[in-house]
Amino acid sequence: MVLTPVLVEKVVREIRAEVARQLAAPPDVEKIEEELKQLRSQAKNLVRMGALAGENDIPELAAELRKANERVRSLETELRTAQRLPAQLHDLMLKVEAAATAKIADLRTTLSQDRDGAREVFRTLFPDGLTFNPEKSEHRRVFALQGRAKLAVSKLSGDPTGT
Repeated sequence: MVLTPVLVEKVVREIRAEVARQLAAPPDVEKIEEELKQLRSQAKNLVRMGALAGENDIPELAAELRKANERVRSLETELRTAQRLPAQLHDLMLKVEAAATAKIADLRTTLSQDRDGAREVFRTLFPDGLTFNPEKSEHRRVFALQGRAKLAVSKLSGDPTGT
């Protein structure tokens, strides 16, 4: 049997590892919070200075206050995203795992029921063929398969959960 539960688990592990690699540098929430605190303090100081300033200083203070407020809004968005990210990634990984498991099970069923279709799938995925190398087993014949898959033919559409 080609698509065993062990293989499915290996695929899921590789998906998890790839997500972990891509997210190796998560946002530093403490740093964002500290910068927000400083910017909010700076904005308050600019408002106080504006109340004490003469008419000539107001445009520059207003421009600085606008710039500080824009950065505050940007950091608040970044902070909300950073705080939601772990839960969203966990939910996404559960969906990806379930979708991958279901799709492999569907493929496994299809391949076992339609031998001609299975041959065509393997010809498409492995245009250069597969090499079957016998391995030692006491209970049954076991082969290690070797080949290069052409995965461009199986592009996913939509999101990675398959929905």
